[in-house]
Amino acid sequence: MRDDPGLAAQFYTIGYGKAETEFDTGRFQNARKILEAIRDLRTPDAAFHDLLGSAYYAIDDPKNASQEFQEAVRLEPTDPEHYFKLGMVFLKHRTADPAIYVYETALKSRPDVPKLWFGLGLSQYLASRLSNAEQALRKALALDPQYDAAYVVLGDLLEQNGRTADALDIFRRAMEVRPDLFLSYYYYGKLASKEGQENSADAIAKLRKAVSLNPNFPEARYELGKALVQAGQTSEAIQQLDRSLELKPELAQSHYQLARIYKKLDDQVRFSKHIRLFEETSKKAKPEDLIQRLEVQIEKP
Repeated sequence: MRDDPGLAAQFYTIGYGKAETEFDTGRFQNARKILEAIRDLRTPDAAFHDLLGSAYYAIDDPKNASQEFQEAVRLEPTDPEHYFKLGMVFLKHRTADPAIYVYETALKSRPDVPKLWFGLGLSQYLASRLSNAEQALRKALALDPQYDAAYVVLGDLLEQNGRTADALDIFRRAMEVRPDLFLSYYYYGKLASKEGQENSADAIAKLRKAVSLNPNFPEARYELGKALVQAGQTSEAIQQLDRSLELKPELAQSHYQLARIYKKLDDQVRFSKHIRLFEETSKKAKPEDLIQRLEVQIEKP
């Protein structure tokens, strides 16, 4: 087909458009196949490598994703989006140091891009450089006060560092700038619930809001159920915990909470069932790390 440049160009254009459509509708493997099929019809540009890298990222092929994003960076070294995506490949696979290098390199020429500061902050957080991470995330927010992902990561960092009041303040600010973002209410409610009975009403209200914004988020229903147990609202707590298990049957902590409830209710059958399921699911569960905890809001290419 390359012997007929006009036909090759036409086929390339059609194929690329189809690949974009497949990618946008979540059919990443199809997008990858189309792009690989047409890549020899002309010399690929940065946009081609960026889209193919994004497809490889989505199907969890870090080696090829990294290669494609690096080529996009080579072709368009001033475009911060390519650097951001390349760094995210490293972050997804828990290799913080290469990600830090990518973001620091990009920031030398584009210190005005909030997304690059966010990527740097997240990378440094993963590397346990908490002070540097906090500075980078606050820089991202200074450049873009509407950057909801940066609020969530910063709030999580502060919570993990024992700075509860600061974390609650960050989540509160996130709710103000993005009242439709369920994660802000979830994190705020989860943290407020840990702070004692005097915060239970506030925690429950925020967790209800998180559930209303995202009814299919099992962890929010678990936290709401746990808060309702602490507030003595057992019947609704059971409903929320049951629903969390419908959404995510392997959620061990929901089985544990239900076992505690049924033990108090002297329901031996249900107690035995949930304590058994708790033990089974606990054995299968892997320790949660930073990327898993924040995966629902980390920006994807």
